[in-house]
Amino acid sequence: MIPVRVKRVLIVITALLVVVGASFAAFRWQEHFPSARCQICGRVTPKETAFQRVAPHGTLRACCRTCAMHFMINHPGLVRKALATDFTLNPSD
Repeated sequence: MIPVRVKRVLIVITALLVVVGASFAAFRWQEHFPSARCQICGRVTPKETAFQRVAPHGTLRACCRTCAMHFMINHPGLVRKALATDFTLNPSD
């Protein structure tokens, strides 16, 4: 028979291992599927404010309209089309 004190220690150690293992797995999962980043400022691009610009060398992603406008002002004539997300009209996407 295992003493009560040893059982408690084993339960605590097992719980800590489960928490550490779950945290490590979540970290690795997030690292495996990185978030889309703004190509202007480097911040994460939220789905609600995403802004894309179509340029001759491909589509560029911005996190908000401010970053996109800065790009368009600093690179006149380079953007062929701008696509903004309207979260207020279609919040389910």
